[in-house]
Amino acid sequence: MNILGTEYKIKIRSDKEDSLLCNCDGYCDTTVKEITIREIDKEFDSVKDLKVFQDNVIRHEMIHAFFHESGLRDYELDETLVEFLAIQLPKLAKISEQITFCNNNRPDLKGDEVNEN
Repeated sequence: MNILGTEYKIKIRSDKEDSLLCNCDGYCDTTVKEITIREIDKEFDSVKDLKVFQDNVIRHEMIHAFFHESGLRDYELDETLVEFLAIQLPKLAKISEQITFCNNNRPDLKGDEVNEN
């Protein structure tokens, strides 16, 4: 995965293989440019949709990496901010797709209302 020009590897491991996963679902190690997520044990974990869960964890860890690669080290460690952005990112992407201003179709924003259809 390319994050702001830096390649990060994504790994899926069990908590038996990686002791750092004993207390979390994933982590981002910026020193070796790796995002590691915990392998879900279908027998013991209560997650029904494994793909959605893993995508959410990867998105969360990806945001840690974005902050790091941006030089925003204080934000990189802010779990509340990272989780907020991880949850909101799909919603922001959907809204961004709806923005269709281009060339002459852009209204004069000096007082005209913008139709959101």
